[in-house]
Amino acid sequence: MVQSCPAGSYCPKKACKPTPCDCGTKCPPKSTAPIVCQSPFYCPGTKNTAQTICPIGYKCDKPG
Repeated sequence: MVQSCPAGSYCPKKACKPTPCDCGTKCPPKSTAPIVCQSPFYCPGTKNTAQTICPIGYKCDKPG
């Protein structure tokens, strides 16, 4: 079982090691599951710890 789950990863119950957060999701410290980023934000890349506001001129209307 994982002792501490770092930011950018999630740790399901009975996990042996942290799982990196996928693109389109965020994982604050001690997450047990990834959280899908919601409009008007997005989560680029992997190991996100927070959402990013959609830049001016772009459309971020779908979750992730």
